[in-house]
Amino acid sequence: MLQFMQFLGMSAHEDQHLIWIAEEAANAPLPPHWEQLENEFGEEYFYNRRTEQCRTTHPLEEHFKAMYMKHKFPESNQAA
Repeated sequence: MLQFMQFLGMSAHEDQHLIWIAEEAANAPLPPHWEQLENEFGEEYFYNRRTEQCRTTHPLEEHFKAMYMKHKFPESNQAA
């Protein structure tokens, strides 16, 4: 779980109350049309069969990082 916490920018010490977000990220299935592959060097990447897009980061990375920030700094999400 520590790997997913670091991936999301979380602190293992300060963000224990938000570990559920890292757990959700770790267990989330890939979105439709995405698959996780490995190149000839053994490096993992993600490929979208429909759009033919390749990326080295998980397709839901931004989603889970935004979720973490929303719960870490809830005052930033309130309307002025």
